[in-house]
Amino acid sequence: MDVTKAAAATQEVSLTEYLRGNPEQGILLGILVVLVFMVAFLAWYACLGKWQKRMTVLEHERCIQLCELSNECFFQYDVKKDRLCFSGHGAQNLGYEPRIDRASSLLEQTEWDKSPEAGLIRYLTEVREDSQELQARLLKGGTRWFQITKKLVVDGRNRPVYVVGKITDIQQLMEEKELWADKAKKDGLTGLYHPNASRDLIQNYLDGRGNKGAFLIIDIDHFKGVNDRLGHLAGDQVLIGITRVLQQTFRKDDIIGRLGGDEFLVFMAGVRDRKIVEKKCRVLCRKVKEYTEQEHKEKISVSVGAACVSSGMHYDKVYKAADSALYVVKERGRDGYEIVGL
Repeated sequence: MDVTKAAAATQEVSLTEYLRGNPEQGILLGILVVLVFMVAFLAWYACLGKWQKRMTVLEHERCIQLCELSNECFFQYDVKKDRLCFSGHGAQNLGYEPRIDRASSLLEQTEWDKSPEAGLIRYLTEVREDSQELQARLLKGGTRWFQITKKLVVDGRNRPVYVVGKITDIQQLMEEKELWADKAKKDGLTGLYHPNASRDLIQNYLDGRGNKGAFLIIDIDHFKGVNDRLGHLAGDQVLIGITRVLQQTFRKDDIIGRLGGDEFLVFMAGVRDRKIVEKKCRVLCRKVKEYTEQEHKEKISVSVGAACVSSGMHYDKVYKAADSALYVVKERGRDGYEIVGL
């Protein structure tokens, strides 16, 4: 053991003495050691960079896949370069290229229905934070609803550098929302507008300037007797059948509603000629008899009270006039119509 230690000491001393005696060799050796260390460090740094780049690419791809699964698209607007970029298939769905240079040149190529003076690109490139549900008129045609959320990225001096955000396709959600809203306005049995919805639609029309029309109240004659003879289930079928007759007799733009029980209403928008109203009333009375005789083996008649109206009138006044006309028909023995003007 002692011999080994002595040899090692002798070798160490000999190396030290050698370097002292040959300083040039010592410098070269030091430079070599430094170079080896630098090469090793650079190799490690390069491997680390490749690994980080690979992880960044994977993370980016993961985000893209998640966006596609959730109908979302990320976007980034470079304020200084005026460059707008979209992720994944978002640009394709919107009708744009994934990268748009000089984005301000496209400001007028598409518009928001809600704000026609501001285009989709204008909204995305506005340097402010915001979140809105908006309907876009797309470059490829058609419109679609989106939820857009925008955030700002600022530099050390609090100056905006990027506008980043997320575009979520909510078309299906808005369609379902509209469907349920429409169902809330409809009568459960006939699918016609219920009284409050009918009132709102007609009043909105009457509030317009220069709008004219005809308001009709339709009452099924002796409907209680129909229920007693045929049963309530058959009575419901009569109501549904007369609903179809109303829809076939009047235009799609006319407002058709159920006031309740055996009473219906129709508002003929834009009608100015009394003769047109008379013709519609005659056709309706005839078609109801034809339908009930064919389907229920007995002729069921209706009484119609109509009022020709113009804009600026209130719904209550129009309703009262048509109801008074209906009363006149009932006093005459039903199965007919009466038209008054306001």
